Amino acid sequence: APACRKDPSTCIPAIDGGDGWFLDVSMQRAAAYNMPLALAVGTWAHYTTVPTAVDMLLYWWSPDNTFLDLSPTPIKFPENNKDEWMDGTKVTESVRVTLRKWTHHALPSTDQRLMEFVQRFTVSAP
Repeated sequence: APACRKDPSTCIPAIDGGDGWFLDVSMQRAAAYNMPLALAVGTWAHYTTVPTAVDMLLYWWSPDNTFLDLSPTPIKFPENNKDEWMDGTKVTESVRVTLRKWTHHALPSTDQRLMEFVQRFTVSAP
């Protein structure tokens, strides 16, 4: 990030996982809001263990419980601007995604026990 390169002593480590799930967004926000982030992408093992050993920023989503013990605090950005996101400018909040349950149309007649399980299954945010 530009602010980190300008004064490396102010850099805040930040990690993303996978192929950089949220890296493009983090880079844009770091530049737009003058955040001195030292951004990195790690393997799943690194992504899930390094933040438990080092005080750092991380990309996390709910209802995943990987970092629940760390009690992470979200950084709030301005309300989502759909037009900017459509144009590739991703400096506002992401759109919230509602988790839904879907099943194959034949499941109720194929496996009633499994269908009952799916109907009772719930996911909630921590």
